Amino acid sequence: MPALATLHVDVRTVVGRVLPTLYISAGLVPILTELVLSNVPVHPTPTLAPNLRHITLWASPGLTRPMLLSQFLYLILMLEKIEQITVYNYLEVTAVDCQSISRPRYLETKPGLQRIVIRDDPPVVRQILSMLVVPPHVDATAIANIDGELFDDDHIRSSVLTMLPAETLRPKTLPISGRVDTIRLHMQDDYFTLSATALGRGVHLVPYPQAVQSPHARDRRLFSAMVPLVNQFSDSPVTTLAFRGNFSATTQAIWAAMFSRCSTVENVELEDVRLPGDELSGYTVLSALWMHTPLSQSAGGAVSSVILPHLKSLTLKGLSCSENLFLHIACCLRYRTSGAKRLATLHLELARCWIPQELDKYCQSLTRWAQSIVIEPYSAKSM
Repeated sequence: MPALATLHVDVRTVVGRVLPTLYISAGLVPILTELVLSNVPVHPTPTLAPNLRHITLWASPGLTRPMLLSQFLYLILMLEKIEQITVYNYLEVTAVDCQSISRPRYLETKPGLQRIVIRDDPPVVRQILSMLVVPPHVDATAIANIDGELFDDDHIRSSVLTMLPAETLRPKTLPISGRVDTIRLHMQDDYFTLSATALGRGVHLVPYPQAVQSPHARDRRLFSAMVPLVNQFSDSPVTTLAFRGNFSATTQAIWAAMFSRCSTVENVELEDVRLPGDELSGYTVLSALWMHTPLSQSAGGAVSSVILPHLKSLTLKGLSCSENLFLHIACCLRYRTSGAKRLATLHLELARCWIPQELDKYCQSLTRWAQSIVIEPYSAKSM
């Protein structure tokens, strides 16, 4: 098959059945650039498809894992021109096999590699990431399967934290973790993504709950669990913090806990995707932004600082335009100026219509607290 460029192999099998092994060599498929395997192991050899750019390895949950982790590490070392690696529930991770791996494998030797995606149970995701040194220019997405039947606060929090390599290993295997400049949290319909990036590249963590009954409980617990995950990047020079999702699933305490872990942040972008967002949700986040945090204790009492003391730009999207909302914003900014400089930019994209002359009045009321103010209608789109 000298002209074959794409090969998809999908084996339908049942639990307990021995899977056939696929043997591929450069002599058979010299120009193969994309390989997708479902429920079938591949024999890793030095002559495996030297021109391969994209490889996807996938296995049905509950079936025998087709490949050991050590075999996978050997396989990717053979792929000189690889650009994207995707692995879903495919690797068997055992204590004996892991002991046979002497050191993490460096992906820096793959200059064309752009993205690696891993989906599995949280401990398996962690073990795989602990055995790979992912350079900062590569996007790494880790998706953790989380049992919906055990979906309480403690379980989701421990599952999320278990996704990352141990803290002592992280500077080596995920060097991007110490260079992050932007953290984005994005609520989808049924999962949550935390992206920690530097210059647009980085690590994307996705806890994926399965069969959860209450969407509101799911959103609240996922967001709460993401707060300690944000703390894993507290040593990075994070300047931008963004959130897009359901504000009603959050609380003042959750917002404050997350903001307090990002003291270097200069830009905050927040979007409520419910239309229209209610006033109470807006008040919740604004009240967290004017809170003060204790820095130290002295004979004269506690010395405090406003949360996000270096904040320069605040963007709020999706909230309902109302007089009460503007009063909340003005109150928040007034309190903040007692412990920090006034904002350079306030950008509001608001739902519902307003009367133009009232808009001018609202703008005037905020000019004391922000140098530049932009107010415009909200349009639902990703930040």
